[in-house]
This record gives sequence, C-alpha cells and structure tokens, in this order.
Amino acid sequence: MKKLKYAALIATMCVALAGCNDKKSNDETTTKTDAVTESVSDKDTTEEKKTTEEKKTTEEKKTTEEKKTTEEKKTTEEKKTTEEKKTTEEKKTTEEKKTTEEKKTTEATTEAPTEAATEAPNYKATAQGYIGSSADALIGALGGNLVVVNACTDESAGYALIYYDDCTVQCEQATVDSPWIVTAVW
Repeated sequence: MKKLKYAALIATMCVALAGCNDKKSNDETTTKTDAVTESVSDKDTTEEKKTTEEKKTTEEKKTTEEKKTTEEKKTTEEKKTTEEKKTTEEKKTTEEKKTTEEKKTTEATTEAPTEAATEAPNYKATAQGYIGSSADALIGALGGNLVVVNACTDESAGYALIYYDDCTVQCEQATVDSPWIVTAVW
C-alpha cells in the first residue's frame, strides 16, 4: 500500500508537472501564434500597401495621360483656330484688294467719260482760237494729223483737214511753199 501511495503521488506529480509544462507550452504556442498572426497581418498590410501604391501609380499614370491628351487636344484646336483665322484674314485681305481694284476700275471708267466729255468741247473751243494761225501751232497744242484733201498747185490753193473727237478743222495753203493756215472749225 505504501507502494501504491507512492505510485499515486508520483502520478499526481507527473500530472501536475505535465500541466505545468502544458501551461508553458500554451504560453509558447500563444506567443508563436501571435507572432504568426502578426507576420500574416504584416504581410496583409504590406500587400495592401503595395496594392494601394499600385492603384495610386496607375491612377497617376492615367491622370498624366489624360492631361497630355487634353493638352494635345488644346494645342491641336489652337493650331486649327490659328490656321482658320489666318485663312479668314487672307480671304478678307484678298476680297478687300479685289474690292479696292474694282472701285478703282469703276472710278477710272466713270472718270474717263467725264474727262472725254470735258475735253471734247475744249478741242473745238481751242481750235477756234487758232483760226487765222498756223496749223502747225494747233497740232502742237492739241495733237492730230494734217490730212491733205486737195494739194496746192500753181493756180489753186490747197485744202487739208485735221480730225478731232468733237470737231473737224479746215486748213488752207496759198502756195506750195506757204504754211498751212487754220480757216474754219466745224
């Protein structure tokens, strides 16, 4: 019986010691589990950080590309607008030149008949002022050509005409060697 008591006592102590070791094991297991959990948590956090950083990088790239695209579009639109303005200005300038030339042509056309109308009476009036004078003096003042109608012979006088827009001038020559003299204007 004593042996049994001793055996029971030893068994109890073993159980108690085993329980103590279990407590230490549990503590170590808990610590190890916590460390593993922390490692897993650290890994998860690191992966989340990486994912977040990748998302941010991707978003930044997209934003940068969008900005570039927007700037390129703006630049292209500005170039088009500038080219359109230049083209429009060139067209306006060309049209203004044409209009100015047409006005000048119209003015020249309008002025030409007016000048001719004012010059026509002047030929006649000027020629009348030369009656009795030399035909050469009249031709020097108004221009024109002396057209001989009847040549002067020893027995007859010569006749010549000068034609202008609004009148005809008659000239006579007394002898072959004498000058032509303005005698009439009609």
